[in-house]
Amino acid sequence: MLKEERFAHILDSLKKRESVYINELVDELQVSDDTIRRDLGEMDEKGLITKVRGGAIPRSGIPLDYGDRALLTSVAKTQMAQKAVPFLKSGQTVFIDGGTSNMAIAQQVPRDMELTIFTNSFPIVEVLREHPKIDLHFIGGRVAGKARVTQGLETLSKIASIRTDWLILGVSNIHLEFGVTVPIYEESLVKKEMVVRAKSTLAIVDTEKLNTAASFKVCDVDDLDVLVFENDLPMEKIERYRSSNVNIVQ
Repeated sequence: MLKEERFAHILDSLKKRESVYINELVDELQVSDDTIRRDLGEMDEKGLITKVRGGAIPRSGIPLDYGDRALLTSVAKTQMAQKAVPFLKSGQTVFIDGGTSNMAIAQQVPRDMELTIFTNSFPIVEVLREHPKIDLHFIGGRVAGKARVTQGLETLSKIASIRTDWLILGVSNIHLEFGVTVPIYEESLVKKEMVVRAKSTLAIVDTEKLNTAASFKVCDVDDLDVLVFENDLPMEKIERYRSSNVNIVQ
C-alpha cells in the first residue's frame, strides 16, 4: 500500500472514530508498527493530525492568524456568546483571553453591565474601549502579531497580580483525555496563569475545536466550570463531557 493511501485511511478513520491507535492501524493496513509510527510522525509534522501516545487524534482546523480566524466568525458563535454572557454579573472582575469567540462574547456584554475587565487582546480592547460602564485594563507585554495578543514574562507578571471572578478562556483545542491545549508554548503559559488566577473559567467550543489536541497543555477539562457548545452539536459528542465537573450549556 502506498504511503498516500495509508494517510488517506488514517484521516478517514479519524473522521469516523475521533481517535486511532497504532495496533489497530497495523491490523487494518497490514504494515509494521514502525511504518505506522513513521506515518503518524510525518502526518503530525504536516499538521494533518496530532500524534499522541499510542496513536493519534484530529488536529483543530482553526488557523493561527487572528485575521483568518475572524473570517470564521459565524451566527453559531454569536449564539454561543449570547448563552455565555448571563454568567457574568455587574460588579465582577473578569479576564477575557484572546480569540474570535471571546470577541463575540465581548460584543454581547450589555451596555448597562458594570464590569472590571482585564485582557491581553488588542481586538477585545477595541470592542470594549467605549463601553460606558466597563473599567477596562490592557495587560501589556510582548506582542504576538498573528494572534493579536500580548505574552511573555511581563504579561505573566501582570496576570499574577490579579484575581478575577471569571476567566473567559480562548480555546483552540479541547479533548477529554488531553484537556485544553494550544499550538504555541508562550500562549499556553499565559492561559495557564489566567486559569490559576480566576475563581471560575468559561469557554465556548465549536465543532472544529472539539476532540482535538495541540502540543502544549493549558489545563484539564475538569479545571473548567462552564462549557458552552453549539446548538446543533450532536448530543453524543457532548454527553461524554458531562462526566467531568463542568456545567454544560447548549
